[in-house]
Amino acid sequence: GAAKEIAEWGNVVLMGPGIGEGRRELVERVLRATRLPMVLDAEAITCFKGEPQALGALLGGRPAILTPHPAELASLLGASTSEVLVRRFEAAAEVARTTGAVVITKGTPTVITAPDGSRLVTGTGNAALAVAGSGDLLAGIAATLLAQREDDPHAAAACAAWAHGRAAELARGMRHTIRGITLEDVTRAISDVWEHWPEPLDGDVLAVLGAAGDAP
Repeated sequence: GAAKEIAEWGNVVLMGPGIGEGRRELVERVLRATRLPMVLDAEAITCFKGEPQALGALLGGRPAILTPHPAELASLLGASTSEVLVRRFEAAAEVARTTGAVVITKGTPTVITAPDGSRLVTGTGNAALAVAGSGDLLAGIAATLLAQREDDPHAAAACAAWAHGRAAELARGMRHTIRGITLEDVTRAISDVWEHWPEPLDGDVLAVLGAAGDAP
């Protein structure tokens, strides 16, 4: 009932953070009750342990983003975390293809993989993103952007991953050290991220180095 009510006014559904283990019935019920775009994180991913096909069937081709860290990605595949760390790119591509969702594989770097196998990579971020709750924040940013760009979940996911990492970098700049940065610092920095959005690169340029003497 609640899921159908949300579908009447909502733009996107985010599930996972804080729902606890063993909540597959809840996740399945919501997925069946609405066709809204979906962002799944944490237990909403791991409750489909070893069954990415089942998750893909429930997603049914809707715009969707999964935001697993390597252990959650491994759980979905029924593999070990060490196996996934060795083949992060291939594992994410397998899940994206099987589920029909864009996969943000959190880590260094963060890899954003589309169902067709295309990938984007972002190196933004720092150790502040290892604190508890950081993944929830990323999922929230992804949901916000997916609501605005459901026509291109790959772009929405990539922008979310970049902004999340860039906010951590700006938070470090405010404290001048990585020590003592809290998730609240990163959250506060998000509003500044949009003021520091990078200019697009020309043509096939992959990166631009700053001039000698530029501030880091």
